[in-house]
Amino acid sequence: MKLLLFLAFALRMAHAELVKLATFDGAEGTTYKWKDLNDPVMGGQSVSTLTMANSTAIFDGTCKIVPSLKAPGFCKISASHGGLFTNFPDMGKFLNGTYQLRARSLTPFSGFHASFAARGLPRNVNIPFGSFKSKFTLEGEDWQIVKIPLNEFSYDWSSYTGDCDTKDPTGYQHRCCSTTPEVCPTLKYLSVISDLEIWAEGSEGAFHLEIDWIGFGSEESAVATS
Repeated sequence: MKLLLFLAFALRMAHAELVKLATFDGAEGTTYKWKDLNDPVMGGQSVSTLTMANSTAIFDGTCKIVPSLKAPGFCKISASHGGLFTNFPDMGKFLNGTYQLRARSLTPFSGFHASFAARGLPRNVNIPFGSFKSKFTLEGEDWQIVKIPLNEFSYDWSSYTGDCDTKDPTGYQHRCCSTTPEVCPTLKYLSVISDLEIWAEGSEGAFHLEIDWIGFGSEESAVATS
């Protein structure tokens, strides 16, 4: 019985794969220019910084309430692949896999979101561009690999919360991939990823996130390639 379990595990590992799209160590092909953006809404008071140290991106700041909205604003960091018609490598083979990042949080912040934009993706309400987004959490302050199943991403997310299961003050109800397949990532969009983003939003408070790498992989993802 133990032998069968070992063989089954070994077989899964043999098919495991991880492709790192972004690193912060200066490596060719995975190093990009990242920028930091704080809530541009009039009255927005959220602040953040992005620094690089020891081959790590350090995203540090505070999400504050926007008085006019009576809701937390946002901070985000983003990177584009580059040219107008260039994309990140095709991630279509991970359609049934996961978005992954190796990171750690030194604060108990609950509003981290990961997103990726794709060319031709329908844009969301009140958002000038289309992107898939999902919330993620970290446990404790140790380095960990966060794995977000791609079926937890939706392009119909709220600009108020960053989530797909909330209703805007206007009454618009957003939709999640689990209930509305048309908002899920597809092979088409995974082949034309143009931007990567990490957000702090929908939650008031200080945050400190350190990121080693961002990528896509199978569920097991034991072997890294780039």
